Amino acid sequence: MTTVTYPITPADAATVTADLHTLPAARIVSRDSVAHVFVTTLDDLNAWLEACGGYTTRDHAAGGLTTWMLRTHTGPRDDGSRTPIRVHTTVLDEEMVPDELTNALA
Repeated sequence: MTTVTYPITPADAATVTADLHTLPAARIVSRDSVAHVFVTTLDDLNAWLEACGGYTTRDHAAGGLTTWMLRTHTGPRDDGSRTPIRVHTTVLDEEMVPDELTNALA
């Protein structure tokens, strides 16, 4: 019997990380070799930071919004490789930001 194996996509790797740490993820997609995870709140973003580490960036957007992104990665696989993960959320400018996120700004 032949076993068919499929390549693991970045989204697959991020899904495993989310499941392993019980992390929120509204949507997970692959783009090139990076997983992009979309969450709905800053607390969700902070949960990813606490579980996976990394650093944050923020950009002001139109309409009084701010986009936050966490740059992190999966844990190491058996071969030592990791998959880059970008976790994104958009919030109102005046929302209270957890200290952990501002302390992790690049």
